[in-house]
Amino acid sequence: CRARSRDTPRLCSCLEDRSFLLWTDLDNKLELRDDFSKQIGRHALKFGGRYIFMPIFGGIFGSPSPGNITFFDDPSVILHNTNGKYPQGFLTPGIVRQIQVVSQTIGDYSSAEKSLLSGGPTDCQRLQTSDCARNDWGSPNFNAGAYIQDDFRMSPRLTLNVGVRFDAYRYMGSDTFLNRSRSLKILKAIGSPYGRSIPNLPYKEVSPRLGMAWDLKGDAKDVIRASWGLFYLQALQESFWVRNRENQDIIMITNTIVDPAVGVGPLANFVLGQTPLPAPPLAPREFPAGGRTTGYTYDPNLKDPVTYQTHVGYSHSFLRDTVLSVDYTNMLGRRGWQALDLNPIINGARVLSPATNATFGDPNLLGPVYTMSPVNRSQYDALDVHFERRFSGTAGFQVNYTLGWARGHQGLADGNYPFGVYTQVPTPDGGLWNAPWEYGPTAVDERHRITWAGVFALPFRIQVSPAFTAASARPYTQYRAPNPSGDGLLQILGPDGKPAGINNARGIPLYNFNARTTKEFLLPNELKVSVFAEFYNILNRANFGNQFFGNAFSPATYNKPSGYLGGLGATSTMPNSFQVQFGARFSF
Repeated sequence: CRARSRDTPRLCSCLEDRSFLLWTDLDNKLELRDDFSKQIGRHALKFGGRYIFMPIFGGIFGSPSPGNITFFDDPSVILHNTNGKYPQGFLTPGIVRQIQVVSQTIGDYSSAEKSLLSGGPTDCQRLQTSDCARNDWGSPNFNAGAYIQDDFRMSPRLTLNVGVRFDAYRYMGSDTFLNRSRSLKILKAIGSPYGRSIPNLPYKEVSPRLGMAWDLKGDAKDVIRASWGLFYLQALQESFWVRNRENQDIIMITNTIVDPAVGVGPLANFVLGQTPLPAPPLAPREFPAGGRTTGYTYDPNLKDPVTYQTHVGYSHSFLRDTVLSVDYTNMLGRRGWQALDLNPIINGARVLSPATNATFGDPNLLGPVYTMSPVNRSQYDALDVHFERRFSGTAGFQVNYTLGWARGHQGLADGNYPFGVYTQVPTPDGGLWNAPWEYGPTAVDERHRITWAGVFALPFRIQVSPAFTAASARPYTQYRAPNPSGDGLLQILGPDGKPAGINNARGIPLYNFNARTTKEFLLPNELKVSVFAEFYNILNRANFGNQFFGNAFSPATYNKPSGYLGGLGATSTMPNSFQVQFGARFSF
């Protein structure tokens, strides 16, 4: 395109920028909120509510990616044929495990180009409007909530906190989904129990909560706290929009072609670089015949996730400026959302192929079909100890220690996981998601964590602020091979021959030490200059945490670090090496 830009600059500008311009998000949002508090005798009343209305929640489709190709083994294994499966290296037929092709909903570039070059419209915005599908992600959406709480001082030593909350929301677009969802129509036609209906999420979610604080002796030195609450979790829009997009006139779809083993399946004779890739559907209105299209739907029994939270704590003041507190927290998660595959490959064929062949004459109509199901159960337990000592208004230190456990099905505890869950044993109803090896620690499970931080005043107006954190290693999962369905991985096996379990391995512990040193200079007229130096990761430790490669079928990288704790690049929250920065502050 750039080579022709001298002759057709406007055209090239359109085509080069389309992949970014076409992903348009259109949100209109109206929010009303009010909170009110009133003291009436020994009652501190609080109540309020909010209402959010989104009459427009949608946008314009652009293809996020043309697709992807996945191999059975690492490139080095294929290139050197180290396992004997690839005698011709990358020219060996069947080395590709999976090909995914994403529909080009934005239209045919070549036809748009011809239109422009033949004197047709030359305005980029007109090109986008004519060739692209405008889509609705489920509007009109609304979200409403109200609460009331009473902090009642029963006596000088006992205070009760009693409250209740009501919530209702709608993000699903249930009416249009029921009538227009392509996946739901196909499942209904073949008689699947998951095609009979979709749920209406409850509109009467009432969340009670109760708490108390008891001053044992009346001198505020010994206080016992306790609370309990039921909380409904409102699902993320990400869980809805990927399903609501099947309601549109023009839909964005992914076609998935999978081989269960090298040289077995529809890609058995595929030769990389020689066999043509599947052509992507252009602006599809239905699932294409033989397309193995990925479908998305809802479990008819879907309900909102719920958590039950219990807390008990005790604090004691030794001196005026020294406090010790001990707290126990328990959180039980139930009905967490997870997307389970209804159409896995079992014994070399997808389980719905006979039904779609009998009804539509097409055994390859559907690829994976993910139904959002309320199956996750999780639990979090933590014992927290806090010790704090103050020397003055500007100096002191504190120590925090946590003994904790976080676990859940598939190692998840967030209540709403919008992406696919891949069970070790596939079944026509989503797999054995509740098998023992499917329940394990979450990725952020740390058995022990201790933090120590303080601010210390030294002579000559020097202030030192150190901070130290240490934590047990977080877990990760080790895998032995891709699963036959091509949508997940198989766990390594334990001594008993059964899967070793989710997050079965541990990375390395966390140790991080930072400090700040400040020197203050006094100037006339109450002016001050503070010069400081900040030291990060003083131990110069690469904190890999649980960022390790867990694929045993990739021996070159197996159990070796893949990244660092602390986010992308591990520099925003936790540097991966020693760093220092200097600065100054002028106060007037």
